[in-house]
Amino acid sequence: MKIKIKKIIASVLTFMMVFTQVPVNVFAADTNISNDGNTYRTSTPGTYNLPGGTYYTKKYSTWADAGTKVYIQYDSSKKGTIALNILGDVVNNPEKSGRYDFIRTDSNTDVTINMNGHTFTYSGNDVYSLCGFVGNSGTMTINGSGGTIVSDEVGLNSIEGVLNVNDATIKANSIGIYNKGTELKEAVLKLKNITFENCGTDVKLGSNGTIDLSEYNGNAITIDIDYEINDGKKHRISPRGVSKADLNKIKFVKNSGKLYKVDLKYDDEGQYIYLAKHVHKWNYVLDNSDESGKTIKGYCSEEERNNECDYQNPDTTTAKIVLKTQNGEYNRGTNAWVENANGKNTNSFPISGDSYKLTYYQNGQQLSQRPKEPGDYSVTLTMDQVSVSGEFTITKAKYWTNKIYFKDKNWNEQDSCEYTYQGYQSKFGPRVEVNTGNGHYYVPTDARVSYEYKKYDDDDSAYKSISLDELNSLKPGTYCIRGVVSENNHYLSLTTESLKFTVLKAKPTPPSIVKYTWEYGEQPELVPESKLNNCQYSFKYYYRDTDVEVDKEYPDVGKYYLSIYNSGSDLYKPGWAPQKFITITQRTATLSWELDGTNTFKIPYDGKPHVPTATVTNTVGNDKCNVTVSGEQTEVGTYTATATGLSNSNYKLPAQKTVTFEIVKAQREAPTSVTATGTTYKGGTDGKLNNVDSSMEYKKDGENEWHSITGNTVE
Repeated sequence: MKIKIKKIIASVLTFMMVFTQVPVNVFAADTNISNDGNTYRTSTPGTYNLPGGTYYTKKYSTWADAGTKVYIQYDSSKKGTIALNILGDVVNNPEKSGRYDFIRTDSNTDVTINMNGHTFTYSGNDVYSLCGFVGNSGTMTINGSGGTIVSDEVGLNSIEGVLNVNDATIKANSIGIYNKGTELKEAVLKLKNITFENCGTDVKLGSNGTIDLSEYNGNAITIDIDYEINDGKKHRISPRGVSKADLNKIKFVKNSGKLYKVDLKYDDEGQYIYLAKHVHKWNYVLDNSDESGKTIKGYCSEEERNNECDYQNPDTTTAKIVLKTQNGEYNRGTNAWVENANGKNTNSFPISGDSYKLTYYQNGQQLSQRPKEPGDYSVTLTMDQVSVSGEFTITKAKYWTNKIYFKDKNWNEQDSCEYTYQGYQSKFGPRVEVNTGNGHYYVPTDARVSYEYKKYDDDDSAYKSISLDELNSLKPGTYCIRGVVSENNHYLSLTTESLKFTVLKAKPTPPSIVKYTWEYGEQPELVPESKLNNCQYSFKYYYRDTDVEVDKEYPDVGKYYLSIYNSGSDLYKPGWAPQKFITITQRTATLSWELDGTNTFKIPYDGKPHVPTATVTNTVGNDKCNVTVSGEQTEVGTYTATATGLSNSNYKLPAQKTVTFEIVKAQREAPTSVTATGTTYKGGTDGKLNNVDSSMEYKKDGENEWHSITGNTVE
């Protein structure tokens, strides 16, 4: 038989063959297939041979170039069993350059591999195994017949399906057999007459992977797992219906280096082996050795692991929990807490925090959470059915310290302050802060800070309330101010020391203008917030090149200096503000259009030229500004008139400077020279108009559209 080879994408050669009862050689012995990544693929039932020899695998660069050599996969549903006979010792990847499983089967395939007592050596440095059984609900059976599987990493690899391994020795530096299921499908590994030699781990189970040892008769094996067992649930690692005696065939469960202990157990009802995290089964009693009566001790009564539990004996157990209480002010530490017997917190206590419960009461009523507000309370510590109690009181707290201060422009705290009338800024204070004991100064949100002031020379009886806003309206003078923090639900009230401050007569501040460029005919607009109360403002313009004052209310278009004068008041001095550079631009003209004295832009044809006229309607004062318009027309049609110029340079044309007008046809009598011959009734077709010309139009009865005429007759 000849095997045809065809090159396909990714340099993968696929060998296709017609089924025959005569075994077919997959590769010739000692074939070098390292350069093109050859892969033998088949989905045809039958028997195939893999000759002994050395097989080289291409160095992979992507997963598509991985080193799978024999790929067995059905195209659709199951249709038989594929058998692969290994005819001699096989060495794969002696240069350690390959990756992936040498033999891989997918998609519901039943496969039997007969090793015939030979040795298969897989020496890749980043490899899976001899066989990969992935995403498969079929069955793979490996009959070693005394053969040996040797691997630097993993001997056999299985995900989903059933893997039967019989009469073989497995030597793998990392894992002898890896078996893993999926979320929806269990993977079953069944061993018979198997010997594990010098394996890092004999069998490693992934989630939903199980092992059937019912026919295994070798030494007890080690098992590792690669998933968490930290939820208190049973994690089944065998099929159902196995014997409890199979427990003795498992020597040790590594649990992948996890810190917690794992129990290997047997479920008598379901008849399966499972793994579960060891959970203490606590029992609680009062510790009579504590005279305060506030200690509870626990001991573990889990019988299946009592030889590994440190807290089995109730007399010697060190698992003790103590209720502690103390009186204190609000927000001054914890009033009730739990410690272990050594006075440490429960983070180092073997009984987890959710195993005990603290319940608080006030006036005989149970509270939903730990109390924080001032009041008298009791607390009960409960461990299962055992309880101890204590009492404590929370009082309103005094502020540890307080202060009042102003801030200068550099934000440094000051004990005095000066500001001008109407020049007070609350950001500079005064400020009151208290320290509640946490080292930070602030005022609680439910406390109110108020202020009192008096004239500097008055005695303390003259203090009266003042708001910070009212500080801005105090007349010039020297004063004292102090803060009062009200009592709230948590803290007592307090009054601070006093500060001295002085109000000076104000200097006028220059106003700001809204914009520095405006159109001709406008006046400067002051920012309202920059204007001082009770002050009047006036304006003067100066030519920028000569500094000569402009003798006009509305200066022409150009660039000027603007001076703003503050007339002053009883609280502010008069004065000029610094000059500002301003620019006056052309005023955008507002155009009003007419056609022959009306605002109707449609006129009958009269043989004379016509064009709309425009007028500027937004002139300043007595300004004159004429508009030049182009677009004069005489004939019938629709036209556009355009404003092309203004006579006053202080104005400019608007963006919309055109108007549409129409000269329509004039009414005209029908020509008397036209005659008709033939049928002229409606629906007739043999009528004719005579003596017509191109200056005329015609339409038929019932039509709305007029038609042009090119000759001297119309039929």
